Amino acid sequence: MAVQEKKSVTEKGTTSKKGKKSGRETVEAAKAETKEARRAEEKDAEKAVRAARKAEKKARKQAKAARAAQKKAAAAEKKAAAKAKAARLEKVAQRDAAAKAEKKARKLAKERVVAGQPGTGVGTPETTPAEREQRRREAEQAAGRLAAAAEHKATAERPAEVHHTNGARV
Repeated sequence: MAVQEKKSVTEKGTTSKKGKKSGRETVEAAKAETKEARRAEEKDAEKAVRAARKAEKKARKQAKAARAAQKKAAAAEKKAAAKAKAARLEKVAQRDAAAKAEKKARKLAKERVVAGQPGTGVGTPETTPAEREQRRREAEQAAGRLAAAAEHKATAERPAEVHHTNGARV
């Protein structure tokens, strides 16, 4: 083989046709190898980009799920607080209603006791129509006396004494 290589090299230092062909093949092989390497790099880069997108999508999905869970928990907490508040208000309302009912019962019991006593005017009417008429007449007479006294005060020659403590004094 060493002999063949010597024959392929000329005196000027250039290679023969066979050498040129092998050199061209080497260059083309190198180009192909470079192209293949570049393609492999591009594929790796695309893979990395896809993986990054996938990871980002997964992270977004997890964040969304976490937010949804947090929102759901907050809603449940709010609902529980509202239920607790409603229960407290209902308890207070029941207590107030019970106190009101007890007060009303005491008042009714007191009225019943008073109604049992004569002359209280509570419960069944104890006055007859004649007694009512007599009271009305007495009230009319008192009103007439007051009117006459007021007229006398207004028309009298000597002014009446003014009592600041009792304006209706005659």
